[in-house]
Order: sequence, then structure tokens, then C-alpha cells
Amino acid sequence: MVRENSRNDTVDSLFVPNEKAWDVDKLRTLFNPSIVSDIGKIYLSQDEGEDRMFWSLERNGCFSVRNCYRMIYNHIGQQLAGPSEGSTDKLLWKYLWKMKVPPKVKVFAWRACKDRLPTALNLEKKQIIRQSTCSLCNSETEDLNHAVIHCNMLKGVWTTFFPELVRINCRSIKEKALDLYVRKEVSKLDTFFMLTWSFWFRGNKYVNEHIWLDPRKNADTALGMLESYSKARKTNNSQIRKHFKWKPLDFNFLKLNVDGTTFKELDKAGIGAVLRDHSGQVIMAMSKIENSVEESEVIELLAIFRGMQFCANMGIHNLMVESDSKLVIEALQTDSMLNSSLGVLYHEVKRLATQFVNCKYSHTFRECNMVAHKLARYAKLVEDVNVWLDSIPDYVYQANWLDIRL
Repeated sequence: MVRENSRNDTVDSLFVPNEKAWDVDKLRTLFNPSIVSDIGKIYLSQDEGEDRMFWSLERNGCFSVRNCYRMIYNHIGQQLAGPSEGSTDKLLWKYLWKMKVPPKVKVFAWRACKDRLPTALNLEKKQIIRQSTCSLCNSETEDLNHAVIHCNMLKGVWTTFFPELVRINCRSIKEKALDLYVRKEVSKLDTFFMLTWSFWFRGNKYVNEHIWLDPRKNADTALGMLESYSKARKTNNSQIRKHFKWKPLDFNFLKLNVDGTTFKELDKAGIGAVLRDHSGQVIMAMSKIENSVEESEVIELLAIFRGMQFCANMGIHNLMVESDSKLVIEALQTDSMLNSSLGVLYHEVKRLATQFVNCKYSHTFRECNMVAHKLARYAKLVEDVNVWLDSIPDYVYQANWLDIRL
């Protein structure tokens, strides 16, 4: 609660006189501890800039119809649009799009659960064909459940992989998928939809091209495709990055690597920075403790800001700032976040950049930023800030050696 005699005070009355810093003692007399903690996390600009309005629901602070719609939708309920099913159904929809299967199988799964595939029964309902008998077995009506699971030619294959689904008397593919989800066998959904997709493909092959495919071989091919797709996904950046290392710049440039981390148990955050020349020689290293922040983007941006502050005081002309936060680096390169809730801090970084003859920003992988990362982690043991000039602490020596080795 705010005291009655303070209701007309403006925000700047909470600053230390003649300084751009929060008057913590005054804050404590006016607000409860949790509010004081939240206010202390708000960075104050050192410039006399004008206040700006921003759209808080969009990361870059700009209004978007998409987020406005989401705000209205969440406010007045889900009856306006989207699925009206229960919570289990909604979780299933979300998982369908996260399955580790080829994109075309995800689309098939969604259409199958919505019964929006051109089965003989659906085509008959639209009066496109005259009868809905299955073209493969010529004995039963071809709805989707029959086409990909209960056709006599497929039951033997399904008994091998999912015998429980053959026994379940479900009316739709969606109900069978929900049964797997409810039984917490979501890992089997990938295989289930890969097989159903393959049998749908098999049926189309016969109807459109009169090519008959053996159901079991068809299933084996589909599962082989799923395995190949999974292996291809695993060949990701983590395997490529191990060949990456810290890269020096031209003779005239110095490189500043920075990183930030949070210590939830201390309600604090730490930043680390290391400045090196073209040969990898350390010019400056720093570990600094900061107040806790809610978002990782804030601490990564603050690490860049603090590192650049030290470099500006050292009279450096040409600086390359490198961070493993691609989000922050791209925002600095494009000026896309200047009107956001973090715009004050982004403006401060851009203002600092004008103090150098040349200042550039570069993204790197975590594996190439281990010295700054270790310095940030060390900040847990620092009371305020530790700075090393022309040297590095022992605990990052090996990481620095790995960075600059040939």
C-alpha cells in the first residue's frame, strides 16, 4: 500500500537525488519487499529520453493483430474460435504438431483426426462417387477407420505392432490416438501415425494407379522412413558445433565475449566478459553479480552492456561484441527492439556503441563462448565485481587455451 501523502509523487521522486538510480531506502518505506525487489529489476536510462508507449504482448513492442486476437480470445473464453473439445483433446492437438515425423505425416494426422480425408464414405456423402465399398477388400464400407486399420488385409500387420488398438472398438482414428495419449504412450503416436499414413498411401496407390503393395512390406518401408528421419534430425548443430572454436579478428579489432546466467537460489544473476586481441591474448576479464532478472534476454543484454562499459573506459577504438544469444545479437543488428519493454537497455547499448570508432555484433555458439560462461558462473562468489587486466583466473585458463589453440 502507498501512503496517502505520497499519492501525488512522480516516479522520479523514487530516484537517488541527482542520480539515475533507485533510492532503495525510500522504496522500502513505501512498498512491501516483493514490490521493492521488482522495482529494483527495472533498469533506468542514463539519458533524458521521452517516455514511450509499447505493446506489451509483442516482444518488439509493436502492435500486432495476432496478439490482440489472442488477448481477446483468452479474456472472453475459447468459445469464439478453435477447438471446443476438452483439455485432453487440446493436448493431443499440440502433440500432433510436435511429433518427430515428416511434416506431411503431421498434416495427414491432423486431417485424419478431423476426418477430413477423401475416404469412399466421405466421397459418397458429397455425391462424388455412388458407392462407399472398400476397393481393396470389396466387403465393407470404407470409412477412415476401415481404410487404415480394420480392413482385413491390414489386421495382421496391426496385430504385430498395436494389438491393443485392433481390439479397441473406437469409432475414429482420433479416439485411438487419444487412447494412446491417455495411457501415456505418446511415444507410440509417431509409429501409429506413420503406419496409418503408409496404409492410406497404399490405398491411394491402388485406387489411382492400380498398384497393389504388400501391407507388411509397406509397413516396413514406413518404419524405415521414420528411422531415417529420426537419424537425420539427430545430425543437428550439436554435432557440427564441436568443430567450431573461437575465431580471432583483424589486427585492428578487439573481441569482447560476454555471457549471463541466473542463480535462482540466491535471487541473483551473474555476467562474465573477456576481451581478447587478434592472437587470443587476454586484455581484460570480468565477473559481476547483478540483481535477479526474470528473462534470459535481459541478463544476456545486460552482460553486453556491462562489458561495453568497461571497454569504453579503456579507450578502445574497434570492438566486436560476441554473445551466444542469437535473439539479442539479431535485435542489436536490426534495431528491432528499440520500442519494446527492453527498449531502454537496447538504447543504452546503442548509445555506448557510438563511443567506439567501430562497434559490431556477432553471434557465436555456446561451445565458442566458454570463457565468458565460466566467468559468469563465477560471479556467484563475487560481492560486486572482479576484474583481471592482462590475465585470467586459473579456473578459466583451460577454456581459454582451448579457444585459441590451433
